[in-house]
Amino acid sequence: MNSIVIAGILYLVVFIAGIFSIIPAIDEPNFLSKIYENQRRVIFGALSQFVLAFAYVCIGVLLFPTLFRYNEELSLGFVSFRIIAAIFNILAIVLVFLLLALSQDFSSSDSLDPVHVETLGNLLRTGRDFMNHVVMILALNIGGLLFYSILFQSQLIPQLLSFWGFIGALLAILASLSLIFNLTTIKSPLYLGLNIPIALQEFIFGIWLITIGFNPVTI
Repeated sequence: MNSIVIAGILYLVVFIAGIFSIIPAIDEPNFLSKIYENQRRVIFGALSQFVLAFAYVCIGVLLFPTLFRYNEELSLGFVSFRIIAAIFNILAIVLVFLLLALSQDFSSSDSLDPVHVETLGNLLRTGRDFMNHVVMILALNIGGLLFYSILFQSQLIPQLLSFWGFIGALLAILASLSLIFNLTTIKSPLYLGLNIPIALQEFIFGIWLITIGFNPVTI
């Protein structure tokens, strides 16, 4: 099995792990009690997010040798932004486990000040959302712009698929920027809609790499 096929499999792993990494309890109004009540689901979501971080880096490393032949600067940028996205992903996982510990203390102790605990919980949740939905997404999709630029120019895959990825990455960046400027929320249809194109494109792109791969004539 060559590196291109493995990268395609990892794209599908990212798609599935991304779904499993969603932790509904954290978004509940009474999240401080819900997180501990659903601790197994929370831990599973955090582990799924770790799989995401690992896959991000592996995809960059596997595709780098091919991309480097066509554009050294953009390929280095692509891998670098993948690593940055993985680091932010790990930081978000740490915040999830801090929320779990806080929720456990909140649920098992009557001596804690609810106001202080809720304030701390909101700070941790905001930090986790910022890592997941802003800085990580920005890093991942800025790297995506570089990646799909290489693919479009080199014609390693159909240019329509590359163009779709480029536009999808741009829309995902706009979604994160809209959160920064309070134009939308994480649960809003606008935010979800802006992220759907790149999610679908990368799922199809993963299948393409597994079944067809890069254009051998171009290589």
